[in-house]
Amino acid sequence: MIECDDGTVVTVPGGMDGMDGDPGGDGRDALVAGPGLTLEVRESGVTADATPYVVLRLTDAEGRPLDREGRFTEGAVSASFTIAHLPVETRVDGDVVLPYASYLTRTVTSAEGPETAEQPTTDADGAWSAIDAADGIYRYDFGTPLPAGYPAGETHTIGIYATRSVDGVRYVANATPSFRPDGMAVTVTREIVSNAACNGCHSPLSAHGGSREDVTLCATCHGTGFADPESGNTIDFRTMIHRIHRGASLPSVENGVSYEIVGFRGSVHDYSEVHFPRDIRGCETCHQGGADADRWNTVPSRAACGSCHDDIWFEPGAPPEPWMRLHPGGDRPTDDRCTVCHEPTGGLSPVIDSHFTRLQAPDALSVDFVLDAVRINAAGRPEVDFTVTVDGAGRDIIASPLPRFSFTLAGPTTDYRFSASYSPSSVGSLSPLGGAGQFRYELPDTVAEIATASGVPAEGTWAIGVEGYERSASGETYSGPNRIAYLPVTDTTAVPRREVVEVSRCNTCHEELRMHGGPRSDPMYCAMCHNGNTDTIGRMPLPAPGDTAETASVSFARMIHRVHTGHDGESDYTLWSFSGSPVTFDELHYPADRRDCARCHVDEESHDLPLSDALIPARTRQIDAAGAVISTFLLPPETSACVGCHDSPASFAHAETMTAAMGSEACATCHASGSAFGVEEVHARPEYAFRP
Repeated sequence: MIECDDGTVVTVPGGMDGMDGDPGGDGRDALVAGPGLTLEVRESGVTADATPYVVLRLTDAEGRPLDREGRFTEGAVSASFTIAHLPVETRVDGDVVLPYASYLTRTVTSAEGPETAEQPTTDADGAWSAIDAADGIYRYDFGTPLPAGYPAGETHTIGIYATRSVDGVRYVANATPSFRPDGMAVTVTREIVSNAACNGCHSPLSAHGGSREDVTLCATCHGTGFADPESGNTIDFRTMIHRIHRGASLPSVENGVSYEIVGFRGSVHDYSEVHFPRDIRGCETCHQGGADADRWNTVPSRAACGSCHDDIWFEPGAPPEPWMRLHPGGDRPTDDRCTVCHEPTGGLSPVIDSHFTRLQAPDALSVDFVLDAVRINAAGRPEVDFTVTVDGAGRDIIASPLPRFSFTLAGPTTDYRFSASYSPSSVGSLSPLGGAGQFRYELPDTVAEIATASGVPAEGTWAIGVEGYERSASGETYSGPNRIAYLPVTDTTAVPRREVVEVSRCNTCHEELRMHGGPRSDPMYCAMCHNGNTDTIGRMPLPAPGDTAETASVSFARMIHRVHTGHDGESDYTLWSFSGSPVTFDELHYPADRRDCARCHVDEESHDLPLSDALIPARTRQIDAAGAVISTFLLPPETSACVGCHDSPASFAHAETMTAAMGSEACATCHASGSAFGVEEVHARPEYAFRP
């Protein structure tokens, strides 16, 4: 009996069970899986009805299988697919593998209309099927079949980009399996650049919101014939990538034509401010690591070469812009005969020889300095024994001086407070020793005189470094390394300065760090002058009468962090050269993730808090129209380093709030290693924690 709230009673007679339902499917146990995402391609190809397919095993970072839909393991896997083939063109000088041709395209219209352009797209409406769901193995059949008569004998590549989110962290995986639909082995490839080459500067390469990290995947979409309808610029991979990386030094940009591409949802990407951090002629910077890396010099093309040299006009008739010039070899409407003049080496205009960097030039010099010994002599003056070689031979710098050669003295090594430069050709005593290129240099001042003049105590350990260069026959300068030796003043044994960064890490992007005309090429040497007491006074322009101006600190930690923050900074950072010219870093675009401190720092200890108590603050000063100092401001050392990147007004205010009136910083209270907001925690990149 069922008794209702309104007093109604319903009697349900027995023996009236409903009919049995259909049996359900076999149950599945939930699987234990951790963070991360890995794509393992088991099979790829094209079915008899021309449908591309791929079989994938989906696993976490530890190789444990994942449920694609996220019902039996945490985090659904979302994947998108491209497919393209590699056409081969027969030319008079042999067969040439052309860029990928995508099968999947769409017509896009400019946001303001009516301009349209063809662009690549991804497959839609495909079908997933489970091969072995318990082991994370699934098959995807494309929703779009290949067109009738497709070239089954050509190399086909499927591009896959997938994401999975666990605990609020999105993990990305890419895969690019290649095959021939006719079942034959793949012999034709286009591996011109590699992920490793890109990631020498990018950490890692990441595009379109971060889901595309594989350069081959990029190439399957960015083929010939595709463009951005807003700007009209091609998005062909060869042209786009070359132009992006040359950026501000493109001939077109130097003549006032910006280089922009409009992306998804109208986002404007202006690459006119990109400054490549090394010699743009060094094509091997990117063209390395792939099976076909030498094609930049063996298969020249108008699209690739004309992208960097975008002032060259290859077509018949006069160039359309006044800043353009005719191709010196006459009009070339096709790529058929580029190699007639442009062989790798030799010939009329060899590709490799035309792209020599200064280090590859035939007359490049090898200059080396060795600091053999440093001491304080009986007269109380610093003294250094050293050796100079040029191309391996000892150089007599008395009979044949180098165009530039000098020593820098700085101290103390606990944190440099002063620096002074000495040129043996003009001050001090330089005398030859026994061997070729070996000399002794006695500085003109005693340690006591240097300390008095610099306003520092004559104590601890000081450093002495060397710089200089020779000039080649073509007029290029080649510098020796900035060797540094440590001079104990009152210390029993020399105490070297702490190592925070190392030049090999700088040169991952810069190839050859060269500052102030070239002879300063090691951050350990740069820090000798760029100490907390140095600012832009004496170089920056004076304010107008009645106004004041504040100098900028060039303390190394403050300067280098702010320089690399560049365009992402919230405050202006302009310095001035020796000649008084302004140098702004506000348009610099750092290509890596600034959270990745290990790209520059030698270890975590070098940037963990608290920093040493011996470090000095970064000084800036307020000056009037006559250059007189009105006020002096001291930015504590931990704050100085951190606000180089975190330079918003709120960050400055937070740091000031956490600093006592006498200058003691409380940063380590929250930001020390192991703290909730420790440096390693706030700079963590969990999305990359499981990458090889």
